[in-house]
Amino acid sequence: MTGPSERDDIEAAIDKLRSRIEYIREMLDSEKRLLRSARLVERVIKQHFMRNSGEKIGLGALIRIRRQFLGQQRFEDAAYAVNIRNHISHFVSDGEPTDEEMRKASDVFLGVVRLHVEELEQRTSSANARSEQFEEEEPDPIDTMSIEREPEPSPRENPPSYEIGRASCRERV
Repeated sequence: MTGPSERDDIEAAIDKLRSRIEYIREMLDSEKRLLRSARLVERVIKQHFMRNSGEKIGLGALIRIRRQFLGQQRFEDAAYAVNIRNHISHFVSDGEPTDEEMRKASDVFLGVVRLHVEELEQRTSSANARSEQFEEEEPDPIDTMSIEREPEPSPRENPPSYEIGRASCRERV
């Protein structure tokens, strides 16, 4: 169970991530927006969803690790966004993506970060609810076998698909 200090740290991290999302979302330079949103995805996954965050794992591998969490459509969109980011970060002989492609890719990355922030909020609120329940109830020495189960995560709605640019992106690779 998380203690009050750890919950406060997570809540502060959530607030920081939300403000970072807004800052990046408002950027006008599409290339800078893409690169910053990609780094933000790496940061949130490594800091909050991996046990050994010091590992040298690239963005594509992080997205693959979180594939089940993201769901098929979001995973495909994120893989597309990684491909667009790679066209910016590495030399590719067939040219750079358009501003529109970079904006869509950064929107996908920001959506991935938002999804992870929602998961952090759920974890924090369920931990708060459990700690409040334990504080309110007097422990019954006879009933030591009852165990609380965490609620099932709510199904996520399907995200918008970013079909435009995928064909041209696939043709390049």
